[in-house]
Amino acid sequence: MSLTRSLLRQALLFGAVWAAGFGAVHALKRLASFNAPFFWPMSIFHPRVPGLGQCLVLAGALALFLWAQRVGIWRRGRTALLLTGSALVLLSNLGQGWPTGLSRPVAGEYAGARIQYYHDAIALPDALGAFRGFNALQPTLNDHSRSHPPGALFLFRVLADWLRAPALIGLALSLAALLLCGVHLERFLQRFVTPERARWGVWLFFLLPAVQIYFAVSLDALIAALFLAVLASFHPQRSWTALAPTLLFLFLAANLTFAVLFLPPVLLWTEWRQTRRAWRTLGLCAAVGLLLTAMGLLLGYDYWQAFFTASRLENPEGFWLLADPLSYLATRIEDVAEPLLFLGPFAVAAIGIGLRRGTGPWRDWTLAGLVTFALLLLSGAFRTGETARAGLFLLPLLLLPMLDGLSRTEPTRERLLPLLLFAQALGMQALGRYYW
Repeated sequence: MSLTRSLLRQALLFGAVWAAGFGAVHALKRLASFNAPFFWPMSIFHPRVPGLGQCLVLAGALALFLWAQRVGIWRRGRTALLLTGSALVLLSNLGQGWPTGLSRPVAGEYAGARIQYYHDAIALPDALGAFRGFNALQPTLNDHSRSHPPGALFLFRVLADWLRAPALIGLALSLAALLLCGVHLERFLQRFVTPERARWGVWLFFLLPAVQIYFAVSLDALIAALFLAVLASFHPQRSWTALAPTLLFLFLAANLTFAVLFLPPVLLWTEWRQTRRAWRTLGLCAAVGLLLTAMGLLLGYDYWQAFFTASRLENPEGFWLLADPLSYLATRIEDVAEPLLFLGPFAVAAIGIGLRRGTGPWRDWTLAGLVTFALLLLSGAFRTGETARAGLFLLPLLLLPMLDGLSRTEPTRERLLPLLLFAQALGMQALGRYYW
C-alpha cells in the first residue's frame, strides 16, 4: 500500500470512528438522560469563523513552522528549539485574537459568570489569603478553584499582583510551562533515545494539537510540566541527596493539583522494575506529606481536609458509578476519546505501533502511566471530561511509544508527521475555541 493511501486510510478510519461515536451519543441521548457534551467528545468547544487578522496570525504561525522544518530546528540546539516551539504555540493561540487568545482563558466569563482562578484570586485580601482559612473558603469558590489545592489561587494572586493585565498573566503562564516542559522533556527522552532523537521528540511534542491548543494560558500545562520534571529528575539508582529536585517538583505539583496522586504509582513501579526496591518513592511521598502538613499548620489550613472537600464537592451524590451509572460510563468513554482526538489519527497510529511492537525500558514508564490514568478514570476523576487539557501530563509518556513506532515505519512517514500534526492543530485553532 502506498504511503498516501495508508495515511488517507488512517484519517478516514479515525474520522469514521469519531462520527460513529458522535452519532451514537446523540442517538442514545434521545432514549436516556446522561452527561455528554454536544460536540462529543470535546467537552468544551465553541465553533467560530476566524477574522482576517486572525487568519494572518495563523498564516504567520504556518510560515514559522515551515521555516523551522526547512532548517531542521531540532538540530540547531536546545535554545533555538525551545524558543521556536514556544513561539509556535503562542502564535497559534493568538490566532484566537489579541489579547483574547491570552486573556480569555485567564479572566474570561462563561455565560456571564466569573468562573476562573483569577476571579477568586483577586477577591482575596492578599496572596497568603489563598492559604489562610482555605478550608472554610473552599466551598464558596468557583468550580476550578475549589477542586484544587490553595497553591493554584496563590499563584494567580501573585501573578495578578505582579503583572496586573490578564494577557500578561497568560503569557507568563505559557512561557513558564512551555520552557520548563521543553527542558525536562529533552532530558527525559535522552534516557531512551539519542540526543538528536530526543530533540526531534521535543519538536513533535510542540506540534501536537493538544499542546498547541492547551499548553498556552493553562494551569494544567504548568502542572504537566511539573509532573514531567518529577519524572525526569527521578533516578532511583542514585543517592538520596540526588532526589532533592524530585522532592521539590513533587511538592510544587502537590500544591497545584490533587491529581498529583498520578505520580507515586508511576515512580513506585519504575523504581521496583529497576532496583527491586521502592524505598526512594516511599521516602519521597512521606517527605512531601510531612511538608504539606507542616505548611498547613504554619499557614492555617489542612491540605488533607481540602482534598476530601474537593472530592465531596466534585461528587455531591457519592460515587458516580452508583449514583448515575449511565453518566459514569459515558464520561469514562469521553475521557479516553477526547485526548485521542487531540492527538489525531497519525500520532495515534504511531503510538499504537510502538505499544504493540516496541521494546525497551520506556515501556515500564508508559504502561505504568496508562494503568494509573485508567485507575484515576475508574475512580470517577475528571467527571466533567476535558481530559485533553487536564490529562496533558500523560503526553510525555505517550511520546515514548510514538517515537518507537515511528522508527518502525517508513522514513517518509516520519518526515511528514510534523506537517500533519501542525495542520490539524491550525485547523482546530481556526475553527473553534476550547476554553470555558
